[in-house]
Amino acid sequence: MSFDLGVWCEEAPITASVAGEKYRQFCEGILDGETDPRVAAFLTGLRSRFPDLKDDLESSPWNSDPWVGGDHVILTAAWSRAGEIEAFVERLAAEHELVLYNPQDEIVRNPPVLLSLPGRTLSMCDGSALHKPAGAALREALHTLSPRNWFAILDVAEQVYVQVGLGPNAGLEEGMYSLEHRDGSPERHRRHVTTELEAVIAAFEAVAANEPDWTERLTWEPLTF
Repeated sequence: MSFDLGVWCEEAPITASVAGEKYRQFCEGILDGETDPRVAAFLTGLRSRFPDLKDDLESSPWNSDPWVGGDHVILTAAWSRAGEIEAFVERLAAEHELVLYNPQDEIVRNPPVLLSLPGRTLSMCDGSALHKPAGAALREALHTLSPRNWFAILDVAEQVYVQVGLGPNAGLEEGMYSLEHRDGSPERHRRHVTTELEAVIAAFEAVAANEPDWTERLTWEPLTF
């Protein structure tokens, strides 16, 4: 059994579902094109720690040597080395401003440089992120909320955000959403509890669109910390 990872270039953060589709395309595609400098630097760092299979059959963790495309790398390692490989690759990918995707857990890791782009960013439990979220992309992302992918936050400014937690992980019963809004400080933090995902989506859409009076549509209770 193998442990697989995908690493590639992006110019903006992406969601786990988009990453999964790109990973499948990379696995099925032709690996050609000039190697991006970020990918080349990543490979140099990777090989300094883990030799290619052809170079060291005994100590190499790979089931096959890395598959290298112009802007991406597909890694296939021995399952027994999974933890070691993932931890190192995650650090190395972030260092070289590359996205990491784990198809086993369907989790994406966007590098910090993409998460710090100017403008609002939606972030989720599974590593999904959307820069300047709006429209269908925002709705699609929030529809992936689940007991496993149970949390999302949309940052507006320092100490200003809207977030949602689902079910027991958020201290609620199954199927209930804790929609929370912080407006400048912990003293101005409140929540609205609902079973309606559409109410959650409407709130996130309003914040993303900078609608001024969206909070007046909901009933809030203060939260203390």
